[in-house]
Amino acid sequence: MESWNKKLTTAAWKGDIEALKLSLQNGADIDYQDVRYGWTALMSAAEGGHLEICRLLIDRRCKIDITSRDNGWTALMFAARRGHLEICRLLIDTGCKIDTTLSDSGWTALMWAVKTERLEVCRLLIDRGCKIDITHNSGYTALHYAAEEGYLQITRCLVEQGGASPLVTTHEGKTPYDLAAAKQYKEVMEYLQVHIVLNYKCLHLE
Repeated sequence: MESWNKKLTTAAWKGDIEALKLSLQNGADIDYQDVRYGWTALMSAAEGGHLEICRLLIDRRCKIDITSRDNGWTALMFAARRGHLEICRLLIDTGCKIDTTLSDSGWTALMWAVKTERLEVCRLLIDRGCKIDITHNSGYTALHYAAEEGYLQITRCLVEQGGASPLVTTHEGKTPYDLAAAKQYKEVMEYLQVHIVLNYKCLHLE
């Protein structure tokens, strides 16, 4: 049985749907986690961008929210990091947990989508109700990462679509503006400056 389990995860990683079906027919555990990292077939397929394999595994009732042994990755995190929009949509439509955090750092699927500049995935996650202001262990939010990388469109998406606050600070007291300014990302700086003023005015009108 162990060999069919390994064949299952290998087939998912490679995108070999026939080998995956054969493994399941021979009794492979659909939720088997590999020895090294604890990845499931669904995680491997999500990482590799294999939509049809993800769909087949979900149709066969695999567990979609299992976390890996190496820091608690989920299938959604893998898909978000790689920018596999339709796999993210499939997982969310199936009811996966959208705001799971990595056990060692507090990273979310949204943070991974931001860090790897996956604008459409960010839009999807926000549209489906992810929490915008979850903080990494260092106090960073998704907006901090967007500003630090100079990603103007993602910064705008987080603020305008997600309602992220430009006033939130890291554990070291840094705002998203501060992080953009440190690297001289002028467009991001100018955009955040406008919204800092707007937020300040709103706070004083309340």
